Amino acid sequence: MKRVCELDVYKLAEALSDMVWRDFDKWNKNMKAKFPISNF
Repeated sequence: MKRVCELDVYKLAEALSDMVWRDFDKWNKNMKAKFPISNF
């Protein structure tokens, strides 16, 4: 049995999450303020 972190779907979800955060980091402060997410 594979561990969760070894599953392809997990790896794809992790890659997608990284892409979303990279794009979010490029937003200006006004846009970020519309999405109150802690630790950004």
